[in-house]
Amino acid sequence: RKIKFSFIGLLFIILASNSFAEVDLTNLVKKIQPAVVTVMTFDKNKKPLGQGSGFFIDANGLLVTNYHVLKGAYHAVVKTYDGKKYPVKYVVSKNKYMDLIKVLVDLPKSSFRWINLTSNLPSIAERVVVVGSPMGLELTVSEGIVSAVRQIPDVGKILQISAPISSGSSGSPVVNMRGQVVGVVSFYLAKGQSLNFAVPSQYLINLKPAKTPETLSEWTYVVDRDGRFEKDNSGVVHDTKTGLEWYAGPDKDMSWNQARSWVASLSVAGGGWRMPTRKELGALYQKGAGTKNKTPLLKTTGWWVWSGETKSSSSAWGFFFGSGYENWYGRYASTSYRSFAVRSRR
Repeated sequence: RKIKFSFIGLLFIILASNSFAEVDLTNLVKKIQPAVVTVMTFDKNKKPLGQGSGFFIDANGLLVTNYHVLKGAYHAVVKTYDGKKYPVKYVVSKNKYMDLIKVLVDLPKSSFRWINLTSNLPSIAERVVVVGSPMGLELTVSEGIVSAVRQIPDVGKILQISAPISSGSSGSPVVNMRGQVVGVVSFYLAKGQSLNFAVPSQYLINLKPAKTPETLSEWTYVVDRDGRFEKDNSGVVHDTKTGLEWYAGPDKDMSWNQARSWVASLSVAGGGWRMPTRKELGALYQKGAGTKNKTPLLKTTGWWVWSGETKSSSSAWGFFFGSGYENWYGRYASTSYRSFAVRSRR
């Protein structure tokens, strides 16, 4: 009788333990889901671009998703647990190479929850859950383990997980059994099975905020900066001091006639381009800047740039960026001459 009682008692303990584990996972997911959103992106005409996932990490509406989810978007909204939609207000910080971005969402504090991060790497075979919107199926929960912690050259550590993910899962939190985010879903290998990868939370924690937050359209529009110069995603360089917009021509030797033809046919960003004056080229000259004494955003290996001003029927003016002076030469000359197009800011 004692042996039989002990066996029944042991069986009860095992069954109870399994039951408690299921209840714990259920409760864990209930805490996670209100912090997870679907991220919907739009172009400058507010036409849909795509979607991904994201999650809140503080009470101020700071949201995390993947860099690639928002790349190229001019507008974005998030759909919260209760089905309501709110706009992304600012880009706060980002890291292109780690595929991470933090944005501020404009929404009431009472309308969402957030999840805590941990800088500790998970152990191999540690149990995790992922909550996101794979294929647009909102708040989908998947479970798995940490299959490996891999070191990627020139990038850093990355988590390999077995929890199923799909297109639309990008930006989902990878959460341990203590309710802490250990990683952010980034990509998967379509040719394999359960070969899914996430960026460890330690990179998210170390993400430094930008000096000045940008709206999503500002962040998308400006892809590079150099002092007073800004380069947008069409390759146009904006001079915030003079109000002029510049576009560098082909990096090859060009005669004045060839340069004029190139500028006349240029239709980038709506057209309206012309050849610059000597004075406008002189305003670009900055001794010691870049490799050619001007902003490196206007990439060229030539020292001379043609002006649209002619001296005679057979000669035209050019500007020498080697020392900042102007000179005229035959229109047929091409050695080391390049062409820039300019227009007033639109």
